[in-house]
Amino acid sequence: MKFYLLVLSFAVLPGAGQAQTVSDSVFTRRNIVKSGPLFVFRSISLFYERAVSERVSWVGGLGYGWEFYRYDNNSTPVPSPGNYHFERITVERRHYFGNRSRAPLNTFWGVYSRFARLTMDNYAFDDKGQFVRNQTGELLKEKRQIYVLTPGGMVGGQARLGRLTLEAFLGLQVQLPSSNRPFSPSVAEAMSSGGLGVRLGLTAGYLF
Repeated sequence: MKFYLLVLSFAVLPGAGQAQTVSDSVFTRRNIVKSGPLFVFRSISLFYERAVSERVSWVGGLGYGWEFYRYDNNSTPVPSPGNYHFERITVERRHYFGNRSRAPLNTFWGVYSRFARLTMDNYAFDDKGQFVRNQTGELLKEKRQIYVLTPGGMVGGQARLGRLTLEAFLGLQVQLPSSNRPFSPSVAEAMSSGGLGVRLGLTAGYLF
């Protein structure tokens, strides 16, 4: 956790330095705390956005996700489930545009970078997809970790109703995992696979 807080502090510093040159009278409310749909995908995402000018804002985010699952091997239930979890941080710079834009509201484009660590506590499989057992017949488990760097770009819009905000965005990103060993189940496997992908998001927040 100390590592994530340190990274986010470096992400916020450039914005804070620029904010000192902008009169506070320009913005009545220029901060938003927001989250994605909680628990929909067994994950939690929290973000903080701060406008540093009428057009530019910086966003920092933390995310955590998990899944537990149970295998069935030749109709014999496995006595304990496997599981995975991930932690990730996001740093993003946004530019708002349009005649009436005033960050952090209206339409925007942005660039971002995400860094994730996936941890799998899983049963071991052989090349044929069969469970690996020790000499006494017990199932073997292995713990693995993969780190994923994901740079990307996005477009979207953010509107408000009073102090409440609603945001939707769509982007393209490139996933760069530290290993090409496949993960399972499907959610973790998709996160750890390399190549070009789509990022689609929806957040709700509070403006202050």
